[in-house]
Amino acid sequence: MNKLRLTYNAILILAFTFIIMIPLTQAQASQVVIIDLGGLTIEELDYLPFNNLKKIIDSGGIGLMNTSTAGTRTRENGYITIGSGITNHWGNPQALVFSTQSIYHGELVGQIYKRLTGYDTPDEGAVVIDLPNSLRKVDTNKGKYWGTLGNILLDNNHKTAVIGTSNYFGNVHQEISLMLMNSNGVVSRSYFETTEDIQIGCLNMATNYDKLLEQFNYLRNEVSIIGIDMGDWHRISLLEEYAFPNVIYKTKEQIAYKQDEFIGNVVAALNPEEDFLILLSPSPTKQQNKNRNLLVPVIVWGKGVQTGLLTSPSTRRDGLITNLDILPSILKSLNITYNSHLSGRPIIYLDFTGDKLKHLLHLNESLRFTYDLRPTIVKSYIVLQIITISTALALIFYIPFYLVNLRTALLFLLSVPLALILVELITITNVYAYTLLAVLIALAISSISLYAFNNHSDSIEYKMLPFVVVCLGTSMFIILDLYFGSKLLKSSILGYDALAGARYYGIGNEYMGVLVGSSIIAVNGAIGYFKNNRYLLVGCIVYLTVVTALLISPNYGTNFGGSIAASFAFGYLILSTSSQKIRMKHLTCLLSFAAAFIMVIAFIDSLRDPAIQSHLGRTVNLAKLEGLEPIIEIATRKLQMNLKLLRYTIWSRVFILTLLALVIACFKPIYIIQLLRKDYPQIFRGFFAVVLGSVAALLTNDSGIVAAATMLIYAVGPMLYLAGLLYLKYKTN
Repeated sequence: MNKLRLTYNAILILAFTFIIMIPLTQAQASQVVIIDLGGLTIEELDYLPFNNLKKIIDSGGIGLMNTSTAGTRTRENGYITIGSGITNHWGNPQALVFSTQSIYHGELVGQIYKRLTGYDTPDEGAVVIDLPNSLRKVDTNKGKYWGTLGNILLDNNHKTAVIGTSNYFGNVHQEISLMLMNSNGVVSRSYFETTEDIQIGCLNMATNYDKLLEQFNYLRNEVSIIGIDMGDWHRISLLEEYAFPNVIYKTKEQIAYKQDEFIGNVVAALNPEEDFLILLSPSPTKQQNKNRNLLVPVIVWGKGVQTGLLTSPSTRRDGLITNLDILPSILKSLNITYNSHLSGRPIIYLDFTGDKLKHLLHLNESLRFTYDLRPTIVKSYIVLQIITISTALALIFYIPFYLVNLRTALLFLLSVPLALILVELITITNVYAYTLLAVLIALAISSISLYAFNNHSDSIEYKMLPFVVVCLGTSMFIILDLYFGSKLLKSSILGYDALAGARYYGIGNEYMGVLVGSSIIAVNGAIGYFKNNRYLLVGCIVYLTVVTALLISPNYGTNFGGSIAASFAFGYLILSTSSQKIRMKHLTCLLSFAAAFIMVIAFIDSLRDPAIQSHLGRTVNLAKLEGLEPIIEIATRKLQMNLKLLRYTIWSRVFILTLLALVIACFKPIYIIQLLRKDYPQIFRGFFAVVLGSVAALLTNDSGIVAAATMLIYAVGPMLYLAGLLYLKYKTN
């Protein structure tokens, strides 16, 4: 009996313990908390009294986030992009988000929503009542991804909640709901009444942070993910144009104390082993947009977070992530696996022993410098191309024997891309000093190439060597920089722009065109000068193969369209040099080989860890999951982008002008194309290979007009000088 009683008591104790532990286990389940910083800049974070926030940074991770959307950089577009998992935008100037039990225009919001959508509403949730109206104003493909995060959470039995405030003018201000809503525009729980009539600096309405904390503690045990809009920082941004700077600063300082205390209380309530905290802004403020301060700080703390800088496979840049990386990071923290279209990747943490804020301040300044200077430098370079080529065309028609006098100007044009790489070896943040140094380097490159080959030889091949040398130097420097991590290309004015968000790693279309065009002219010039040298030909084939491999490699160039253009152009050059006549079967084999080579690389990339796959491998996996639809969408997007750029970008003027120069060269001044084919077939093959590559780049890249324009200049520049040489040769004989 005693043993039976002991067994009975033990069972009762275990059962009682199990019953007690059930709610504790639920309370300790992983949770994600997102706090909207309202447009706080990295500079403000550095000098304002955010003491608790800086402690979080010390024990967590921090980085800068690109805020690009499919529209303008507004809060609505920022949050709909984060919640969609793809670059997106909202249809209306603001989002009409209300709790279902509130009154709007004299009617219960839940009833309005059901009347407009036909969907039921949660009793304590929030709804976006202008969802149908906004959907009509966006592209169908973008609208179908709205609510991706909310849908995934719902499918995995996770509820969402938003806690917000009203904006300064009394209208609703709950854009964070666009991130957490499902595709029906519904958030499970909400509370929006946390403002009070109180004057703080220039504000006469501010957030009651005690009430905000109370609602957070109330909701945190009922949902898996909570979005909190503190409100005040955005209210201040709305008044920056109306108040004096010293008043704005004092207001920000007072609000910083309150928000910092609130954030400290939130962190105290979280479990760093189970909970994941994200502090971010969805977009820059109006003033930040005006100042082109487009990156916003992102701070993470808690589950899985290692102290250091943030990065992701999307950017491969220390301290930089994209807004598309937030959604996958949230799902990872909740241990949710997914098969979806998501463009972003989970955040990665890099160990960093220095001052993280100072490092990010320097990074932000550097990226802003590139963003500000890029339009001026690139447009100036393009205008110089237009002037030079237009002058050459005028000379062709009227005084062609003066074309040879353009040699220095044409060499300078070909030297600029290399100069814009080399100038990055020196840290310069002054616009005038940067521009002057770049011009001096380009002049030095062109002058050295001229001086090295100045013995007055009558050989056409010899006279073309300065162009070959400039092209060889350009090609080799780009290859070396690609191999060593694109450190110079990443910051070059003619490279890609991290603030614009089009590309963060690999090689951009500007330098892709430069690399392919310069490589062809360099290799072809060497083959033409050292005639019938088999060893040189083999070396050139190896060199062009290396260029193609670097372009397609997920670890280096990661440029799918560029690899196609290179394969086609290089293949034609090698075949035409090795064979007396190119037939259709040769071109067919060339295309088949190029396609097979690229498909094999993409397939191998798709087998790698998803965290380190390039967009090539991810496209393959996406096609496996969703069929041909994603491929069709990508092709359509590329076509639309090219048509848009053809109409609006200044690069299209260069492309059209260089094509015009090629056409005119067929007839003026002495039918140069026919002469080249007859008397200098190797030079002709090189020019024609560049033209083929530019056409392939135009058709296979989403900004192909840029690649085609930068590539063609490497054919048109030498060809215009050659036209003058041939005119003098044949007219004087």
